[in-house]
Amino acid sequence: FQRICPTIAEVADEDEDGASRSQFTEANLITELKGAVEFFEKAHCFEFAAELYKILIPIYKRHRAFKELAQCHNHLQKFFLIRASDDEATRMENVYFRVGFFGRVFGRIDGKQFLYKEPKFTHLFDFTDRMKSTVGNTFGVPPESIEVLDATNLSRKKMNATTAYLQITFLKPYLDTQELQERVSHFERNSNLTRFMFQVPFTLEGDTRGSVA
Repeated sequence: FQRICPTIAEVADEDEDGASRSQFTEANLITELKGAVEFFEKAHCFEFAAELYKILIPIYKRHRAFKELAQCHNHLQKFFLIRASDDEATRMENVYFRVGFFGRVFGRIDGKQFLYKEPKFTHLFDFTDRMKSTVGNTFGVPPESIEVLDATNLSRKKMNATTAYLQITFLKPYLDTQELQERVSHFERNSNLTRFMFQVPFTLEGDTRGSVA
């Protein structure tokens, strides 16, 4: 599972106390894995689907479930044939935005920042309009009380208590030299990302120029 989600151990530790032991059965595991395979196939994440079959196939072998084994190998063949014939650069690509929420109206998430993964070709202005609409509907803030800040225009002292402030920044995935050597395929370089970067233009005087959001 760590090949698909490197932080899964942390998530499992958080959920362990709240989960019922009756759910941890082999039959339930098979059901969940098959469902995950279907979702990965729909998302064209064939590499992740193949990883899950590494768990399913030994289970079916132990139970002499030859029909299910045949289905697994047929699916793997299908995935690899698609993978060999498709244009990888167009299959797995997203855009990313960092969104900071500032203001008393946000309550517990005031001052917190979150990373949003969006489908490719999502424009910054379209995403900003959608976030403003979401904030208005979720927190009951009128449009005139929502303000979008650029990457540097952030001063708590100047903030209005009734205004919802959003700081939205377009991000690009960042991979260091070693990661670029280890992640050969386009899929590997666009999945399980943990570091991002953004650019802010500067004038000759050192001041930032233009608004990021």
